[in-house]
Amino acid sequence: MIPALLLIFSAVAYRVTTGLLIHSGATWLSNFTPLAAIALCSAAYFPAKYKAITNAFAWLTDPGYAKNFAGLIQALTVGLPQYSATPSWMFFRNSLLGDLLFTLLFVVCMSFGRNAEQSRARPAVPRTA
Repeated sequence: MIPALLLIFSAVAYRVTTGLLIHSGATWLSNFTPLAAIALCSAAYFPAKYKAITNAFAWLTDPGYAKNFAGLIQALTVGLPQYSATPSWMFFRNSLLGDLLFTLLFVVCMSFGRNAEQSRARPAVPRTA
């Protein structure tokens, strides 16, 4: 679980940093996040008691979205009008690239952690001449 927790903390630090950069004008980073990769990988690696991630959280909590199916579709596709500075194609492209990159990173880290754990668990085999 230590590699998974390190990845989660890294993802949070990444999101805070990019949020500050986006706020200062770096709109090319919009939606390039590890959140979907965390959702995908948590289903594969986390114990059942930790498996809960939803894409509709913004729709549920943000009063800018109507609480109906149309509001959900708006939340999942174009977002709120105040965020229209980033075109939808760039938002989707960044989402796709971020998902691919961070999913690959998480799978590699979890495999590395699993291999390291298995090598520690194996008993040492004495060498004979």
